[in-house]
Amino acid sequence: MIRNILALLYLLALSACGTDTGNPGLSSARTLSEADSIEANVCNILAYCHKVLPKDCAGKLQKAKPFTYYLGIDSQMYPDLLSVNSAVGIKELFYNPVERQTCFEEMQQLSCSSDLVQSAFDIKASDDYSKLYRLLYVNPSCGKMLTHN
Repeated sequence: MIRNILALLYLLALSACGTDTGNPGLSSARTLSEADSIEANVCNILAYCHKVLPKDCAGKLQKAKPFTYYLGIDSQMYPDLLSVNSAVGIKELFYNPVERQTCFEEMQQLSCSSDLVQSAFDIKASDDYSKLYRLLYVNPSCGKMLTHN
């Protein structure tokens, strides 16, 4: 049930992002990147479990630290998801599709009452996105989904 709701929220978030010509953040040659899916997956969990707006979440998550460290990449070189998105766009970072899919499927299976979801975000400190990396603990594949060229 939660998986279906998260999938629906994910599709809604993607449709709200615009098209390659309607969203100024994306070039016409690059539509929604795989890095954006990290934000969509994490933010869909927050939207469903903590009623956080996906758009608000994505903007804050893109700048959250130490999130990228837990993706298994150099957090000095890529301090936030904005830098990851950029590196993916210029083909400096690549996704391992199997690891990525495994990670996202495991995230979608999380229940709102799970320790990972509860420890990753405190609704009382709704501007604190610094613990969302804990959702990546759901499966070791989350720390292996990105590789450097």
